[in-house]
Amino acid sequence: MDRKTKAALIKAVCAVTTDSVTLAIAKWWELTPNGHAAAHLDQYLEEKGDLRVDLAKVLQDDQSVQSKVHTEIIFSLREGKVKGTVAIPQATYSNKDWQFAIGSMNVNWTFPSSVGNDKVHIGFRNEYRWHPNEARISQCIHQAADRLQTGKARSYWQEGSAEVKLWIPRLGVPSRFHVAKSGDTLSKIAQQYYGNANH
Repeated sequence: MDRKTKAALIKAVCAVTTDSVTLAIAKWWELTPNGHAAAHLDQYLEEKGDLRVDLAKVLQDDQSVQSKVHTEIIFSLREGKVKGTVAIPQATYSNKDWQFAIGSMNVNWTFPSSVGNDKVHIGFRNEYRWHPNEARISQCIHQAADRLQTGKARSYWQEGSAEVKLWIPRLGVPSRFHVAKSGDTLSKIAQQYYGNANH
């Protein structure tokens, strides 16, 4: 289904159904049955309060998020930093279920972890909420969800943490790496670092 057709269909559903039915249809149409996003939506609609998220499971299920977190932490460690934040916008996710469940988040990290010198502690805290004022294809669904807060539905906090092993050798020892630039060749890089273009 192309974007224009999908937008028209969403608008039509919102126009002829109640807010509760709109959310029920959106859940059936877009979310994985019994998935994380469906559970997080139920948490909102049923005012169940704050929710603990298995952050290690998020990284396990979503290789794109895992790669971004690991890569940015490793580069920061090589620069001598021992803590920081990795921003995960929605476009980072490859797993749609987790994308819809959590949305964008900031993953805070500290190295080393209290459970081991080869691990980093990561964690996040993110508000589960809707965005009724942002122009997007699903805006009327966001507006319906937001209006439901006059009843039982409530925004809540999602949070999670994990101890993650970093996959680099001799962690803590700065490693040599090269940022490629225009005109670089393997021979030039080998000559620069090893004094031998054939290394």
